[in-house]
Amino acid sequence: MFRENPGRNNFFLLPLILGLIGLIFQLQIDPKRFSIVGILFVMTGIAIIVYLNSWAQEPRERDYAYVGSYYAFAIWIGFGAMAIGYLLKQYVFGGVEKAATDSANPNASTSNENSPLPALAAFVIALVVPFIMAKEGWDDHDRSGRYFQMEGARNLLASCPENAILVSGGDNDTFPLWYLQEVENFRTDVRVIVYTYFNTDWNLEQMSRQNYKSAPFPFTLTEDHWAPGSPFNTIYYQEKPIFANDPRFANGLSLKEYIKLVRDKNQGIQMTVNSNTTIATIPMNKLWLPQNPEENIARGLIPDNLTAYAANGLTFTMKDQVIKRADLMLLDMISNNNWERPICFTRAGIASLDIEIRPHLVQEGLAYRLAPINNPNYNVVNLFNNDRAYDLVMNTFSFKGLDDPGVYHNTEDYVNRTISEHRTLFIRLAQSLNQEGRTEEAREVMLRCLEVIPDESIFYDHQFVEAVGLLYQLGEDELAKEVGDKIVGRICENIPYLAEQQMYDHQWFGYPTQTAMRILLNNLQRLNKTEVLNEYNAKYQEAITLANSL
Repeated sequence: MFRENPGRNNFFLLPLILGLIGLIFQLQIDPKRFSIVGILFVMTGIAIIVYLNSWAQEPRERDYAYVGSYYAFAIWIGFGAMAIGYLLKQYVFGGVEKAATDSANPNASTSNENSPLPALAAFVIALVVPFIMAKEGWDDHDRSGRYFQMEGARNLLASCPENAILVSGGDNDTFPLWYLQEVENFRTDVRVIVYTYFNTDWNLEQMSRQNYKSAPFPFTLTEDHWAPGSPFNTIYYQEKPIFANDPRFANGLSLKEYIKLVRDKNQGIQMTVNSNTTIATIPMNKLWLPQNPEENIARGLIPDNLTAYAANGLTFTMKDQVIKRADLMLLDMISNNNWERPICFTRAGIASLDIEIRPHLVQEGLAYRLAPINNPNYNVVNLFNNDRAYDLVMNTFSFKGLDDPGVYHNTEDYVNRTISEHRTLFIRLAQSLNQEGRTEEAREVMLRCLEVIPDESIFYDHQFVEAVGLLYQLGEDELAKEVGDKIVGRICENIPYLAEQQMYDHQWFGYPTQTAMRILLNNLQRLNKTEVLNEYNAKYQEAITLANSL
């Protein structure tokens, strides 16, 4: 599988070799200018790496930070072509020209200084390098037919209710959303928060204004509270046992009351440190927002299939010892929003929070909406708004280009994660529908998944393994066996190869694959698919044995 991947390119070290030839050549003929290029190379490459103390992934993920060193090495590549011409002139064409001159006129010059042949030959030889790079790299860098970065963002915006606030985690999952809103005028009623920006005063000020169809945020805290220098920029957890031992605060400190204390700049939650610095504190690491379950159900805030999870209150637990400005302003919105405006999150947005909110999320398509529910098993399974999610994946979402085997989608980690997130959505929704007894709709969802994201264009990997057991459950035995054969076949093919390459930490060799196989085999055992179970287990054990022998 790895050898056949278009992303596997062989440049035969030619760009490196050509650059090293140029480096040596310039060092020999022009040491002073070599020192200038060398300083540029070191200071914009190696020095930045040392200064930033980059971790293992960063040179690849942040390669634009070292672009100056690429320019320097490109200069040496150019000198490498010159060096080839120089060598050809001295040792190849010089000898030919001398022999020709000697035979014609022994008294003539022994070389032809103006001959274009060495330069022409060097050009042709050096041209091999970019030609090989283009040939090898074109198929996995060609973006024609690639639409899913935009389509995935469109599906995410479509998942949000009207006038929603959508919290995203970073650049990759935000910029496509902004493009759709700013350029294509799509879902401009949704206001996107980049949570890392939400810690800045300028971004909070922007969110306090109307933007297209999106109303200002329901803040009650003002610039005085979140401006630079305010003691409420960071709130520190200072445990006070009197609160922890008081049964009135068993669920946590009242969120509304605490936000009111912040709004009033109450002296009771402030303290002076280092003689001249004032900070804000919170005496408990949990905040509590009471709810009326019956009223929330009547208002339609809880999907019909989730009314059993209606909560009498929401608990927001601090993950760290501080509440940062972004967390405080989010809590302010939640406290005073009264469920009037939907607050949704992307997966990356959830991960960026320092407040635990996952027990109170319901998944609607790709968006996770804050709802007055409590999911005690939030670490195991997401709760779905089945009706809305089913309508989205079957009638609204776009999967343009994903069924085209001629389009390469595996060049960017973000695109891979987005596609995987869509496949996971299909599986989780089908499981939720099946659990509710809506077997036929669950089957339709899985068939739709196999149709719009087929193996021919996006291969089934170990992350798709749960689809096998689910398809067996839904009566699609033939499809289940087909999907299972492809996944297990790839796992058993990749394990010996990766062992041979000593890539033991690769996802196709390590813990993720082991977990996937365990899930698959356990599901087959639970469904009494003994014959398939034995077949897959035998293949897997054979691959492990072979890998251990290498």
